[in-house]
Amino acid sequence: MKKFILLIGFSFVFIAAKSQELDCSKVKSGVFKSVLNIDGEEFITIISREKNKQIEENKGKGIKMEFVVKWTSSCTYELSKPKVISGEVPDVLESHILYVKITGITKELYSTEVTSNFFEEKILLDFLIINKD
Repeated sequence: MKKFILLIGFSFVFIAAKSQELDCSKVKSGVFKSVLNIDGEEFITIISREKNKQIEENKGKGIKMEFVVKWTSSCTYELSKPKVISGEVPDVLESHILYVKITGITKELYSTEVTSNFFEEKILLDFLIINKD
C-alpha cells in the first residue's frame, strides 16, 4: 500500500512539473526586439528568426548580422557561424557560438540565459515579441 501511495505522489509531482514546462514553439520564429542599456547608451536590435536563420539589425549602429540557428531542445538553441552583413563588428569568428536557453515566456516577451564559447559570463536578456510567424 505504501508503494502505491508513493507512486501516486510521484505521479502528481511529475504532472505538476510537466504543466509548468514552457511552450517555446511560440518563439521559434518571428520578429523580436532587444533593448540593452550599456553605460547609459541604449542599443535597440531587431531580430528576425525563421527556420534555421536569424538576422539581427541594430540600425543605430548600422550593424546587420546573420546567424545559423540550431534548436538543441524544445527551449534551447545555438546561434553559430556569425556573418557581418553590414557595419563593422571587430573580432567576429565563424567558430563563435552563442548558447541560448529560454527561461520564461509571457504574451509580451521571452527571457533567456545566454552563454558562449568565447566569453565566460552568463548574460540574462529579455526579448519583446513583435510578431509571431
